[in-house]
Amino acid sequence: MIKKLFASAALSVFASLAVACAVAPEEDLVDDPSSAIVEGEEEAVGTAESELFICGTACPSGYHPDQYLCSGSCGAGCIGYVNAANCEPNTGSSFFMCGTICPSGYHPTQYLCSSSCGGCSSYNNAATCEANTGSSFNTCGTVCPSGYAASSFFCSSSCGGCSTFNNAATCVKI
Repeated sequence: MIKKLFASAALSVFASLAVACAVAPEEDLVDDPSSAIVEGEEEAVGTAESELFICGTACPSGYHPDQYLCSGSCGAGCIGYVNAANCEPNTGSSFFMCGTICPSGYHPTQYLCSSSCGGCSSYNNAATCEANTGSSFNTCGTVCPSGYAASSFFCSSSCGGCSTFNNAATCVKI
């Protein structure tokens, strides 16, 4: 009896996985996220000049997510969660991104709630990131990037609430 129940459960799980994995035709699958491009984009893949559409939410090195979404080409339905991202190159003096940890070479200057990045009823889910340049700059958080040291801490409404603690720093080049 137990063997029959186990076999039945295992068959059910296997069948569910087979259905979930068979949703996207083989030609739609992307093994290397850097090879995926949005329809209509030029073939500048692999350079930091083109937007990428990827299944999953972790953009490849050199890119940041600027939108999370649900895509039928990335698997079976995604009610209540996201399964894909639009990724933009990490270029320019500043940019908007989903998530609150800026990529290397950039620091957060504002945390915000963006519907493009999923739900955020009680927390921030996006940031404005600026390049680490100049002799000093202000950043959200109390840790300065490599090559800079904190000279002061303060409360910034751009970085979220701070009724009992400081949430920002002035960073100076060392």
